[in-house]
Order: sequence, then C-alpha cells, then structure tokens
Amino acid sequence: MVAFDRALFGGKLISEKSMEILLNDDETGYCCGLWKNSQEYSHKGASFTCSANNRIIESEEFGHIYVITFDYADKPKQSDDASDTVPVELSSTNYTKGVYENGMYVNDHAEIKLNIPAECRQTSEGDIELTENFRLSLCSDEKDKLLLSADKIDSYFESGSYSISIEFVNTRLGIPHNPDCTENEYLDIAKEFLTGPGTPPYAEFEYEERKKVDLGNKEYWREVCTVSADGIHQYYYDYARRIDDNLICIIEIN
Repeated sequence: MVAFDRALFGGKLISEKSMEILLNDDETGYCCGLWKNSQEYSHKGASFTCSANNRIIESEEFGHIYVITFDYADKPKQSDDASDTVPVELSSTNYTKGVYENGMYVNDHAEIKLNIPAECRQTSEGDIELTENFRLSLCSDEKDKLLLSADKIDSYFESGSYSISIEFVNTRLGIPHNPDCTENEYLDIAKEFLTGPGTPPYAEFEYEERKKVDLGNKEYWREVCTVSADGIHQYYYDYARRIDDNLICIIEIN
C-alpha cells in the first residue's frame, strides 16, 4: 500500500492531468475514489472480519505522509453460557441476550421467536463488535454517536443476498432528552440518521407509508426504505417495538 501510494502521488502511475481529475472533489468532499479533508486524502472500508484506512497527508515540512491502518477482529473468548453476557450499554436495563439454536432465534424477555432461513449464517461476537465500531467511525455528529453507542446488535445473520439484524436500544442512554420516545419517534431519528449529511449525494431514498404489522404475534411499527445508487437497489425493512421502559427492539432485514 505504501509503495502504491508513493508511486501514485509521486507521479509514477498516472499523468499530471489525470492526477488533477483524480483529486478534484465535488461539493461533498468526495474525489474520484478518495475523500478530501483539509490537506488530507483518505478512504476506508470494512468487512465482518477486518477494516482498513488509507490516508495521504500533504505536509509542507515533510512532503507526503502516508498513514495506513489495518484492523482484524478475531472471535473473542466467551463464557460457556453466552446468554449471561450483558454489554455495558445495556447493563442498566432488563436486557437478556437471545439464543440461537436449531435455526431458531429466541429472546424470552423481548418475547421474540424467529425462524432463521437455513442459508443464513450467524456472525460471531467479534464480527458484531467490529460492525458496531465501524458504524461509530462513520459518525461526525455527537447526537448520532450517542444513539449508536446505546444500540447493541444482539444477533446478526447473513446470506449472500440479505441480512437479518436483531438490535436493542437503551433509550435512557441514547435518547436522554426523551427516553420515553415511542417506536415511531425512534424510527424518525433512524430515518434522519440514514439520510443525514454523510449520505452520498447520488443515493436516492424512497419510503413506503409507515404502518403497524404483526410479527410473531406481536405488533410492530414497520418502516420500508429503498436506497438506490448506480442502478443498485437496497431494501431496508425495519420493525420497531418497545419492550419495556428502557428498551426498544429493532429487527432489520436488509
């Protein structure tokens, strides 16, 4: 990566004119594959097992400075009974971790029973932690960081074409100005977060009318959103239900 960056910014890979095009940013600060911020160009990305960030800083004193980081998340050691583990962000609530066995996800406190399709694999706790940290790394707004830091992914399942996420939000921690917010109010906050300033300008959002639906003999508010970019359509089905005084459960199919 260092050799590539040096060759690129040292003029050995592409012409000076092409370099001008490469580093010409639009109104959002996005160049041709790089984000521009002050005297720095960078880009980062992540999978469920690792994340990477490539930064090129233009310095008058030292010339170009290259900062490249790679993080790998291994599966952490767990107790024999993983359901006893309560994450810090939910330690002040009645949250109990769901159990996944024989293709069924069960959370007794939240009264959830979900059949998980056979083609879906359950991701490890290490993968989930990395995903949560990556979400936080994308936040620049303190309000968004507060909300995400109070949001715990209980279980995550994925196939090649879709994913299922079961999450719990500690409203006392994440929404201190209105910890008694309803499911609808939380979905409004999530909608504002999804379409906020960090959203690529070329993405288009289309929402269906929000309505109450039955899921597993329980009543949820459902939000359906279609995100379109570069001819690709991504569909988000968010189901929200208040569990008790502190917790809202979100089931998302993406």
